Amino acid sequence: MSLYWYVSSKQGLFDLVRDAVYGEIELPAHPSGDWRADLRMVAVQMRAMLRRHPWLSALLNSRPSFGPNGLRYAEFCLAALDGLGLAPATMISIFETIDGYIVGYVQTKTAEEAARRQSGMTEQEWRKALEPYLRQATATGRYPTFARLVTQDTSLNDETTGFAFGLDCVLDGIAARIARS
Repeated sequence: MSLYWYVSSKQGLFDLVRDAVYGEIELPAHPSGDWRADLRMVAVQMRAMLRRHPWLSALLNSRPSFGPNGLRYAEFCLAALDGLGLAPATMISIFETIDGYIVGYVQTKTAEEAARRQSGMTEQEWRKALEPYLRQATATGRYPTFARLVTQDTSLNDETTGFAFGLDCVLDGIAARIARS
């Protein structure tokens, strides 16, 4: 209760904690001039920060972060896009799209890990427990593409590769959009 002498509400406390965690993102003083490299660097750091603090992604969707660290993060991202001749609404939409991709990706991975942890199994035990079901499901012949992919590609669960691929897709789409502008 003594915290409420300094912070007026629980939401205010959440805002302070969220902003403090945004401070973990290391940003240069200014963007490099390569918007794509700058946004990639920010995305990788944001993903790492959210993985260290899995509880944070739920708070990010509750309200905007206008603390000094949240604003520093937004300013860097928007400044990386400045000078490309984009409308202000387009710049903000690009920022929101990248941010949404990062948060969504981390929320999905966090939920998967929580389900596994709640089972009390290790990652290897979890996969082994799923094998009979997946064998049975793929044996029906109703999921031939899925069956082929999961038996051929052992890197499907490599989080870093999956994140980078999705981020490249998002950045490629943004680059195409910028080129059309």
